[in-house]
Amino acid sequence: MGRYCKVPELPDGVLTLKVVGNGMKDYQVGRQVILYKGQEKISEAITKADGRARFEGLSKDSQYIVKVNKIRSKPFNGPAQGGLRLLLS
Repeated sequence: MGRYCKVPELPDGVLTLKVVGNGMKDYQVGRQVILYKGQEKISEAITKADGRARFEGLSKDSQYIVKVNKIRSKPFNGPAQGGLRLLLS
């Protein structure tokens, strides 16, 4: 499952995401997170102790997908203003 929301207080073009397991407090630490722009892999990050990873430089004119192991988000567009938060479980 992947749910995102727009967050105007984040800097423009920033995506923060949290990866959780069976519950909201089951943080998935040390997971490789891959960001795709269309079909092209453009960036990787590793989740920290709170299960979060961060990407910068998303464009409002592009569509993205995030993958963690076998979990993938639904396609989403970069924000026109502010950033995005995404929850993957």
